[in-house]
This record gives sequence, C-alpha cells and structure tokens, in this order.
Amino acid sequence: MDGIIAKTVLGTFVGICTILFVLQKVLIGKQDPREPPLAPTSIPYFEHAFGMLRQKHDYPLSIYRKTKSAPILTMLMPGKTLYIVNSLPLIQQVQKQYRALSFFPVAGKMSTLACGAAETTREIVMTNVHGDGGVGSVFADVNPMIREVMAPGATLDAMNKDMMATIGRALDEVTKGARGKTPMKLSLKSWIKDCVTQATTNAIYGPENPFKKKSIKEAFWEFEDNFLSVIIGLFPSLLARKGLAARERVAHSFKTYLQNDNHMKGSPLIQGRHRINAQYGIPILDIARFEVAMCIALLVNTNPSMFWLLFFIYSNPALLNDIRAELDPTLETSKNVDGSLTRLLDLTKVKSKCPLLASAFQETLRHRGMISSVRQVMEDTILDGKYLLKKDALVQMPARVVHMDAAIWGPDVEEFNPHRFLRSSNMKKASASGFRAFGGGTMLCPGRHFATTEILAMVAMCVVRFELKPVTGKWTMPTTRNTGVAAAVMEPDQEVEVEVSLRKGFEEGTWRFGLSESKEVFAFVDEDQ
Repeated sequence: MDGIIAKTVLGTFVGICTILFVLQKVLIGKQDPREPPLAPTSIPYFEHAFGMLRQKHDYPLSIYRKTKSAPILTMLMPGKTLYIVNSLPLIQQVQKQYRALSFFPVAGKMSTLACGAAETTREIVMTNVHGDGGVGSVFADVNPMIREVMAPGATLDAMNKDMMATIGRALDEVTKGARGKTPMKLSLKSWIKDCVTQATTNAIYGPENPFKKKSIKEAFWEFEDNFLSVIIGLFPSLLARKGLAARERVAHSFKTYLQNDNHMKGSPLIQGRHRINAQYGIPILDIARFEVAMCIALLVNTNPSMFWLLFFIYSNPALLNDIRAELDPTLETSKNVDGSLTRLLDLTKVKSKCPLLASAFQETLRHRGMISSVRQVMEDTILDGKYLLKKDALVQMPARVVHMDAAIWGPDVEEFNPHRFLRSSNMKKASASGFRAFGGGTMLCPGRHFATTEILAMVAMCVVRFELKPVTGKWTMPTTRNTGVAAAVMEPDQEVEVEVSLRKGFEEGTWRFGLSESKEVFAFVDEDQ
C-alpha cells in the first residue's frame, strides 16, 4: 500500500512539473521578442499573483533587485499581461503618452468595481473616457473639475479652513484631557484615523456630512478593511459579506444625503461631482456609491502619512527640537482684554518658513510611500524606441522601486533621513522627479495640496502644543505587513499607545489656525515647481 501511495505522489509531482514546464515554454513562445523581458518565475502565471498578495508593496522591489535593476519587465498574470516599469526615464516616457497609455480606463473599471455600480452605469462611465471628438463624458468632465477645485486658491482655502477647524476642536479636547492630574493616554493610530476621517469629510461634505454618524464612519472603515475581498469578487456572499454590507450602509447614507440636497451645503467638489454624474444619467444610488469610492482616495493615505510623520519626529528628540525651533517663531501670540492669550499658527508661514518640517514630510512619503501608478495600453506602443507594449495590457510604475533606488537617493536610501530634501544639505541632492509619492504626469494626485495642508496642520500644531511619550517607554517601529490593497502609504499594523502632556511654556492660551493669502504655490513635487 505504501508503495502505491508513494508512486501516486511521485506521479502527481512529475505531472505537475511537466504541466508547469510546458506552460512556461508556451508562454515564452507567445512572448513577442520586442516586449520587455519576462520577470523570473518558477510557477508561470500564479507566482507573481501570489507574490503580490503575499509581499504586497515589496514584491516589485524584490523582483527589481533579483533582476539586477531591469528597467522594465513583463509579468504574465492570470488573464492579463502586466509591464512593470522601474526606470525613472522610462516612467517619464510613459507619462508623456497619456492617451496611448491611459489612466482613465483603469480608474473607471476600478471605481465602478469598488463601489458596486450597476452595469448600465459602468457603460456610461467607460464611454469615450478621453472626451474625443469634442463630445463630453463623465471622466473627461469630472477630471478637470476636480483639478480646478483642488488647485491652490480661494475654493481650496475654504475647504482647508473647514478642515483645520475640525482638527482644532479635536486638539482642544486633547488639551482638556492633558490638564488632568493623571497623564492622558491616546491610541495614536486610532486617534489620528478618527481626526482625519472627521476633518476631511466635514470639509468636503459640509454640515450634513454623513460621517458625523459614528455608525457610518465605522461602516466605511469596515468596508476598507475588506476591500480586497470585495474587488476580487470570489464567492462574495461568503468571503466579502461584511465588506459588501458595510459598503451598502455608507452608500445608502450618501443617497439620503443627496436626495435631501445636502450636497448643496457642501464643497464645490461634491457639488461638481453630483452635477456631472447626474448630467450623464447616472442614477442617484450609483452617484452615492461613487462617493464611497471617493472616500477611499480622500482618507486611506492621509492617516498613515500623518502617523508616520508624528512617529518619526517624536521618536527623534533632536529632530523634535529642531522642528520646534522652526515652528515657534511662526506663532503669533496676542493678549486679550481679559489677559488671556491667543496663539495663532499660520499654515502659510509654516509651509514657507519651516524647511526641515517640509523635508521630513517629503522623506516620510518617500520612505513609507508605495503608490503604484497604473495605465492601460490603448494601442500597440513602442516605448523608448525598442520595447513593445501590447494593446490591452497594463503598465505599472511602482514608486517604491524608484524611492529605494540608491542611484537616485544615495547609499543611505533605506534609512529615514529628515534632512534629505533640504536644499542646503551636503548629501546627494534629492531628485525632484524621483519623488513620486503623489504619482506624476497628467495624473498627478489632484488632492495633494489639501492632503499636504491637513498633514502639516495636525503635525505642526501637535509639535508646538504637546509632548508625546510612548507608554512602554520606547518608540517601537510598527510592522506594515497588513497594509490594505487600496493604500499608497504603508499602514502600521500595531497600535502605539502614548501619554500626552502639555508642552512647558505653552500650557495657557487659546489656539487657532490661520491661513494667510499667498501667491506662491508650495511645490513638493516636480510638476508644481
């Protein structure tokens, strides 16, 4: 009997090996010699898919290093060919060919899939995505509207002020707690998530913001936690039940919000999105669903970015002192009639007069960022005069590969160096075009100015007002293995419990945010310079 089992196992093993060998040969045979070279694999089709699920943001980087810095590779995935572009010069060429290598079809498919839009809505969204022939379309109209609304100016300033007002109230609550006889304790990761969720959505959706209900806020984050199972769609009633139910709760809350015309009390962003979607005949429930997907873009990456910047600053006493030395002179302190103090922190001054804080912010996004820009090949395209990209394939440009390239950033590329982006630094000059935390080209993240102001507002105000110390007595770097599939910044796995106290010399007074006018655009990416 044992001999029969052994022979069966051996036969099965040989059969599998034979199938894989034949499959590998067939796939290589189908590969056009002008296409980028195949990424190394021992299990055709499935190894790369499993690798991305297992290693996530680190998988493209591990393949890049395994191939000794190949500028571009082909990954054959189940049902799709994927070209991985690692070279910065090649990435810039991809960005220039924004019609042949287009973002819109990818965004359309992902947004409708993520939010569960009806098939008729998907057809509307995917029709004429570039607005060819002078005929409008959802994407051709929505994209420039969002860029106009989120660009520096009076409209964005109004949203920023609403956002900072919410942050200010949250920080005032911390101040009340920190005045107690016993140290106030905060779960840093959870507290930041709650603050950012409320501040961002208040600024976008106005006084009737659905996220003011705790149940909706919790449902959204439950949907985000189950995002991968939702978009995979495998046995959804079994594997994605919680995520789908949570998404429906948030979507129906937005439906009520829109039916009551509450969006007219919100920002021009939600007003414009509703107007354009309704103009093209998208039903109100699917317009509401699109707002659920929009909140993924609005919320998922600001939280960890803010967490890591606070973590890196407070875990480094010398850096904390140096950033305070920049921030303190920007404070405007006035005495009121009753003798009390009002302290104003002007974010315009913070951006222009605190280069070390700005550098630490950029370095946080470089070190912790992992955005992968994706494009669809609309027609057979030759890249750099030699690489054939076949129609219907996908092109992926993983920022982490560029951000971890020692040729761009120097031998300390693996380290967090808050001084890296300082102009006066004697280190290897940071490459402006190599900083891809917000993507690049025509599809540069339109919300970058809002997100930057939000992160710097929270971090700067915390630094001037509070002392944060870990309850354990030591700052321990959280792991990031469980980072969500929708994230472009690594998410901390573990909670960090901190004790909060008021900073000596700054215990008294009322604190306010300011945002003075400025004609200068504060450039954190190459395209804004």
